[in-house]
Amino acid sequence: MTRNPFKKYRIDYLYFTAFAGIILLLIVSSTWLSVRYMTRQNEDNAAYYQQRLLHETNKQLDLLARSMDQQSLNISRNSDLQDVITGRNTDPIKIRLLLDWLSDQVYSTSEIHSIYIYSDRPAYTGATSPIQFKSLQETDPDTQLMLTTIEHAESAWTPEHTLIRYEQKKQVVSINRKIYLNSGQFIGVLTLNVDAEAIRGLMSEPSNPANRNLLDSGGRFLMATSNFDQGVVSLTQNLLARNPELSNGKLKMNTDKDVSVFVVWERSFTTGWVLLELTPWSEMKQGTGDIVRVLVWIGLVVMIIAMGVTLLISRQFTKPLRKMTQLMSKFDLERETIKVPNDYSNEFGHVFRGYNRLTERILQLVHELEDQHKLQRETEVRALQAMINPHFLYNTLDQINWMAIEARQNEISRALALLGKMLRIGLSNGATLIHIHEEIAHIECYLGIQNIRWDNQLQYTIEVDPTCSDLYIPKMTLQPLVENAVVHGFNGQTSGHIQIVVKQEVGDVWIRISDNGAGLRNGWEDARPRTRGGYGLRNVRERLKSLFGSEYTVQLESGASGGTHAIVHIPVISSTN
Repeated sequence: MTRNPFKKYRIDYLYFTAFAGIILLLIVSSTWLSVRYMTRQNEDNAAYYQQRLLHETNKQLDLLARSMDQQSLNISRNSDLQDVITGRNTDPIKIRLLLDWLSDQVYSTSEIHSIYIYSDRPAYTGATSPIQFKSLQETDPDTQLMLTTIEHAESAWTPEHTLIRYEQKKQVVSINRKIYLNSGQFIGVLTLNVDAEAIRGLMSEPSNPANRNLLDSGGRFLMATSNFDQGVVSLTQNLLARNPELSNGKLKMNTDKDVSVFVVWERSFTTGWVLLELTPWSEMKQGTGDIVRVLVWIGLVVMIIAMGVTLLISRQFTKPLRKMTQLMSKFDLERETIKVPNDYSNEFGHVFRGYNRLTERILQLVHELEDQHKLQRETEVRALQAMINPHFLYNTLDQINWMAIEARQNEISRALALLGKMLRIGLSNGATLIHIHEEIAHIECYLGIQNIRWDNQLQYTIEVDPTCSDLYIPKMTLQPLVENAVVHGFNGQTSGHIQIVVKQEVGDVWIRISDNGAGLRNGWEDARPRTRGGYGLRNVRERLKSLFGSEYTVQLESGASGGTHAIVHIPVISSTN
């Protein structure tokens, strides 16, 4: 974890570094603001002149678009064409005259490359003719593109695409118009394929090879003067689609290759077309480099001068602190305290006087601490003396055991031996947790003593899952439950059987203590603690809750055929840590 620099480094270094950083920040900020202001000015100026050029270009595109729109309208209303499409005119001579007239439209207008007429019953034309009759049911890309474009409009422009004529490819932009009879019946579609280079010649200028893109009134891409990143065009399309009221504007965007681009657009009020001009941001920033270098040199000179003054002031400010540091490093409890200077009347004077009071208080506390340490050692000795008593009791039981052996009192001897073993396990060097096999051994000792009292009429079985033997359990958890079974469950009986099962399930340890005694009385849970299991059960429950939480406890259940089941639920504990 990074430490607070104000807690780690020398004050004079921090003072100097802080002021130098502030000055550097001011210089960098002023330089950045200046560059940003200049860039903004360049951006506004570039946008202004680009929009003027785009406005003039839009005028020429408007003339071309209106001319193509008017020409397509005139052709679509031609009665001879409508007769041929509907099949009312099958005279080859009239059809030939119609084709000648349509060809004249193509050859007399340099921008028109060809004319396609789509209907349900197309007339035949030669493969090399600029006039082509096609079926609306054709599946070629050109037909599908046309149908998609004009599906929801009476007339619409198709984006730049490739046509093949005389086995040569030609880039065109097409205007498509639906053809209706006077009765309003739809009979076909007229497509004027406009030479893309003619439009591109209007969009670009020889002296200004700009990256320009043309969108139709619906914001759909029509064509571009260069193969620039279309990601920016798509973003601009989305912007214009969400804000159709924007007639012109400028915007800075990033391409798919993380290159910044400056976008300027102008919308035509006549056709609704939008002309975009894309300029790499690196070109916009040209000319600001020299000014940035001058500002940086000025800043460096100012910073060097300011650092010198800051260094001088910081030394004067930190001189009293250095004096204080030297005094504190020489402080020793065994030697006489050195007094600090008393000629300061400002904040440093308060610090020095406080230091004097602090050293005096420290000496006083040291003497008090020595007295407390002496008292603590005496308490520890008394505590060690108290720990001898249980061991003395164990040794005394051992001696009584030998006396019983010498008196040939075998049962008393065995009971004393088991009691001594119980006491040794119960002590367990003061540990709170012991192994489960040690707890089971403790229970076996207790049941052995009870079996001597019951004249071998108390039977028990113990089943321990091998995976649980070396796990840990709070000391003296099972003994109170087994004692309840013997004292309360078998009360008034001459024999009894206790079964103890230890197993591991679902990540926890479950211990079941079952007896064939009298069982639980009705309403035992509503009885007072003393009458429903004594303090032993309550003690075990409280210890488990304190150690492991409320989900780990002891539950008592009545057996299906009599008796009582005590179920102990504890977590898996593989280490006392």
